[in-house]
Amino acid sequence: MTDQGRAHPQCDAPLDVDRAVEGGKNRRWEVFKWTIALNTVLATAALTKPKLPMALLLLSVLASLMGGFLIEHYDRRMTKARDRARNLVEWIRTNAYIDMYATMGENTLIPTGAKDAFERKFFFGTIAASVIAVAIALSLK
Repeated sequence: MTDQGRAHPQCDAPLDVDRAVEGGKNRRWEVFKWTIALNTVLATAALTKPKLPMALLLLSVLASLMGGFLIEHYDRRMTKARDRARNLVEWIRTNAYIDMYATMGENTLIPTGAKDAFERKFFFGTIAASVIAVAIALSLK
């Protein structure tokens, strides 16, 4: 503790990582929901025999690409936050001789880039399926 009764900034680092990861996950889900909602609206509009059918497909592809880029951006931010936390824990183990992983009972560490692999597959697979739904709706006319 410092003289003012507050903890050192290093003690807040794990909380900052948790906040960054939680915020990134929430943002990814919001982007995912809006991308799927837009593609659902476009698929419905495609069933009404639009005057410019390729414009709907192009809009669907563009919205899906933007959603995918944003999801990937938030993934990178979360991975960097986790890497910073892992580096801090490693520094504490090396310089302060405190093994935080042993204290928490973690023997095997998941690589930070692989932590959300299932969610990424789900997001990108579902977004791709929603674009295919728009294409199928356009072909039904």
